[in-house]
Amino acid sequence: MDPYEHFQVEDFIKDERFVDWVLQTDSPQDDFWQRWMVHHPQQAENVARARAILQSIHIRPTAHQLFDADVDAFIAKFSEQTIVRTKNNKLITWLGAAAAMTLLTLGIWYWQKPGIPVAIEVVAKAPVVQKIVNDTENTRLIRLSDKSLVVLRPKSSLVFPSVFGAGNREVQLSGAAFFEVHRDTEHPFVVKAGNILTKVLGTSFDVMIKPDGESTVLVKTGKVQVFNMHIGNVSSIRDSVILLPNQTAVFTNKTARFTKATISRPAMLSPESANKIFFFTDAPLSDIVAKLQQAYGVNISYDEQKFRDYTVTASLSNLPLEEKIRAICKAIDAHYQFGENQIRIY
Repeated sequence: MDPYEHFQVEDFIKDERFVDWVLQTDSPQDDFWQRWMVHHPQQAENVARARAILQSIHIRPTAHQLFDADVDAFIAKFSEQTIVRTKNNKLITWLGAAAAMTLLTLGIWYWQKPGIPVAIEVVAKAPVVQKIVNDTENTRLIRLSDKSLVVLRPKSSLVFPSVFGAGNREVQLSGAAFFEVHRDTEHPFVVKAGNILTKVLGTSFDVMIKPDGESTVLVKTGKVQVFNMHIGNVSSIRDSVILLPNQTAVFTNKTARFTKATISRPAMLSPESANKIFFFTDAPLSDIVAKLQQAYGVNISYDEQKFRDYTVTASLSNLPLEEKIRAICKAIDAHYQFGENQIRIY
């Protein structure tokens, strides 16, 4: 019998295997929990709430174990509330939340070992679907539950589930974003944007929706299928186009048709470019970071003085962004952290 099948929020929070998966950047539990969620969609809300609570806990020093009585107490007290802030204290909009949402913070001190205090800040219940609005002038990084990465451009927004269910991995975009999709042949990744729907298995591509309704999709790696939703039909092949690397499709409301083309200058992440651009021989970290920032449109920070003498020899062309960062950090004996506005190497 599956012990997790009947778990409640408090059970997940106190389970070491679940905590490791949520809090570790590269947890060995990833594959297990991804498969488990696909087969237990009825637990999506409990998993989402438990993840949100754990990600909102700030512990000094690092420690996972919580006392049962304390966990039960704060869940019971705040079970009807909704999380309305991110780690940098900026408010964000959650779909399905009540109009008047109140941020509740409970500061609790735990002692896991004599003389070692652990500060815990608790915020409770997260809805299953959330919306992130980037109203800044910088890109914003969003890591989805399936390990896909989204680089949300300024003045754009993304709606997505906290945890993907058993069907399609579906998100909704307004504005522009770069997607690097984790490959999963059994669960296609779907982006709804304006009057188009983009469907992929695992690839990287850009989607941009202009105020006048013009929609553009540019493929950098892999293959995508773009459907015309203007007439409400996404099932007919006649109303879709297939795009390969360096191909773009533009849809306008006026014509309700796609214009397909091949770009003259290959994208940096396309196979023919990436094999050259991301092959490094004794390359300084500054050069590698510059190319990553240009290719992905993200900010990467590091201590230039500390790493000025480090060089890297590696081929990173076929790796997704996080795998590229991980390989670099392994080579220079460093760590990394994905934040909302940047990736930090330290």
